[in-house]
Amino acid sequence: HRNRVIHKDIKPANLLLNPLAGQIKITDFSIASILPKETQTLISPNGLEGTLPYMSPEQTGRMNRGIDYRSDFYSLGVTFYQLLTKRLPFESHDPLELVHCHLAKQPVPLSELDSTIPVALSEIVMKLMSKMAEDRYQSAAGLQHDLE
Repeated sequence: HRNRVIHKDIKPANLLLNPLAGQIKITDFSIASILPKETQTLISPNGLEGTLPYMSPEQTGRMNRGIDYRSDFYSLGVTFYQLLTKRLPFESHDPLELVHCHLAKQPVPLSELDSTIPVALSEIVMKLMSKMAEDRYQSAAGLQHDLE
């Protein structure tokens, strides 16, 4: 994000973990934007760039707002949700229903699904998945601080 890159497809399949080195690398920048923000236009759910179960509300093209780095934070929140609960926050085979879920439905908080997940961690993931970009983390440093 410091280099003005918006990945637009953060998901577990695009994260590589090297446990020996303690490193995580992000892969597949094929649809990334090198802009401060990108304007998303209304298009069919089948024609969207990215992976629909991980897509931010603004990336669906159904909001009157551009895409910026905070879209990646939403997708990271969905990724964390799945990694911690072994399920996606919204599950459907209908693309329009998934779009609706990202726009209007709140996922069940992680700590309600699994009582072993600390409430503080659940709140971090829910903040990442806020519907409005202004309510998400505004920087990776803020997210890192809360995780630590």
